[in-house]
Amino acid sequence: MKGGVNMDEKEKKEETQISKKEGTDGDTKDGVSTKEEKPTMIAEAERAAELMRIENDRKEKLQAKEEELIAKRTLGGTTEAGLPTPEKEKETDEQYADRVARGEANPLKDDGFIK
Repeated sequence: MKGGVNMDEKEKKEETQISKKEGTDGDTKDGVSTKEEKPTMIAEAERAAELMRIENDRKEKLQAKEEELIAKRTLGGTTEAGLPTPEKEKETDEQYADRVARGEANPLKDDGFIK
């Protein structure tokens, strides 16, 4: 029986070593710590500050990219060379008659009789 007693003592020593490693100090209930870890206000503030720093860094990078794009657009300019000319829609006879009736068009001038 001496061997059985030694086994119980060894198991108890192992359990205390394990609980010390886990930091429970024997305050466990069914293997779960009864001490509740509540974040302090300082820890919360530090976490919030770190998140703000990360977000600010991200915003700075995005702003730098946006400024670069704006500068490229501004300096790049645009030309009309190579762009297709927009086709005018052909006016129907009814639309032309309406313009003449409203006085917006002069058929004699349009045909070249009057300058």
